[in-house]
Amino acid sequence: MAFIRVKGRGNRRYAYLVSEKWTERGPRQKVSSYLGKVVKIDREKEVNFFDICDEKTLKEMDFKALVLKLVELELLRNGFKKEKVKTYTKELDGKIVNADIGKVSFFCKNSKANKSKEKDAVLQINEGFLCSKTIKQLIRIGSERDERDKAIGAVIDAGTAAQSKAEAENEEDFNEKIDGFTLARLVVNSGLNVEKEIFLKLYEKCINKELGLELPENF
Repeated sequence: MAFIRVKGRGNRRYAYLVSEKWTERGPRQKVSSYLGKVVKIDREKEVNFFDICDEKTLKEMDFKALVLKLVELELLRNGFKKEKVKTYTKELDGKIVNADIGKVSFFCKNSKANKSKEKDAVLQINEGFLCSKTIKQLIRIGSERDERDKAIGAVIDAGTAAQSKAEAENEEDFNEKIDGFTLARLVVNSGLNVEKEIFLKLYEKCINKELGLELPENF
């Protein structure tokens, strides 16, 4: 299990990925990597998902595309301005924060220094941290499903029985690993605030299956 730990105070706060594992002597924690400077971002306006995406496009999206669209939505809600097709910027407290959705990267630099070097940034938004690591971790869940689907395709020529068995084992194994609450935890940890209807679509795309259900009111 891994989580983000923030060190420092005021404008000098930095995020680290910490891994934790259980041993005979109890839990042991180790800093796995430095993620970047923490930039606190506050919401500036209300933007709904369907303000930036229509239902037809949503239906055609795969899991990764929907995750990146949700990142775009959160940036717009928090005052980022679109510079290019997939690039957004915001000036905040003497810093320019850049977000490149295409590359899944987030940087900040001093707005007053012409030759200021861009540094990795971790955006503290809502209840989580929006950064390259958390978004890629979220996207990876959908990629694991794609890899399993490819494995099933490799046994098609082996016969219907073998194919059915592989499909059943694939479905059971994946559903044990990812459920709605696991996906929700990853979404929240990434700083994304997702409407219930859209979260359901995200989960359906993650498991590659239309459920035709509604989320409970207290979800």
